[in-house]
Amino acid sequence: MYRFVTGRADRWGRRVKVKTYTEEIADFRKQNFLFESNRALLVKNRGSLQMSFGRAAKQRLKAMIWPTFFLMLAAYFIWQGTQGDRGIITQRLRETQLGEMRGDLARVEADRDAWEHRVSGLRGPLLDPDLLDERARAMLNLADPNEIVVPYGPGNRLF
Repeated sequence: MYRFVTGRADRWGRRVKVKTYTEEIADFRKQNFLFESNRALLVKNRGSLQMSFGRAAKQRLKAMIWPTFFLMLAAYFIWQGTQGDRGIITQRLRETQLGEMRGDLARVEADRDAWEHRVSGLRGPLLDPDLLDERARAMLNLADPNEIVVPYGPGNRLF
C-alpha cells in the first residue's frame, strides 16, 4: 500500500515511501489497539506487570543519568566560582590582604623618607656639619671631653 514519490529521496539517495493520510490513520488505530490489548494482558498477568515495572524503573534511571550529570557539573562550577582558588571568597580575602599590605607599604615608605632626609644632610654641597659630627662620633664611639656621655644598654639603642 505504499506509493513511491518521484523526486523525493532520503539523505543516502534512496527513494522514500510515503503513506497516504488514510493509511497513517489506520496504522495509528492499529498501534493504539495493540497498546490497549497489551495493557489488558499485563493487568491479568502479575508477573508481566512486575517485569514491566522493572523496565519502567530502568528506563527512568536511564533518563535521569544526563540531567544528573549536568546538575553535578553545574554544582562543580558553582562551587569553584565561590570557594575555588579564584572564587568570590578568595577574592575578598585577597582584597583584605592587599589593604594590609598597602598599610605596611605606607609605613615603610614613611620610614624610608625619614632616612633619606637624614642621609641627604650628609651628601652634596650643603653638608650639615652637626649631622656629620654626630654620625662620626656614633660610628667611631668617640666623645668630646666637654660632653656628658649617657650610656645606653644594648637593647635601648638610639640608632
